[in-house]
Amino acid sequence: MRTTPQHLVEDYTSKGWWGTDTLNSLFSEAVADAAGRPALADPPNREALVGGSALRYTFGELDVATTELATALHAAGLRQGDEILVQLPN
Repeated sequence: MRTTPQHLVEDYTSKGWWGTDTLNSLFSEAVADAAGRPALADPPNREALVGGSALRYTFGELDVATTELATALHAAGLRQGDEILVQLPN
């Protein structure tokens, strides 16, 4: 799925405003450079907001968790180009 018209992608890239990095390539670099450093942390009041204790992930742990999620989605039949919906609490 592409959300930006191709002519704008080409224009912005030619002007140097956009590069060729992807979210996946940037994340992979962060994992390689800082696997043990904090990546995500729930707010301390997570339990009051949505239940459950606050979670923290290093880049390495987040890499494992996202790979497990991707594997589960693929096993469920999700493929490139498919669309999914995720509902998150406020």
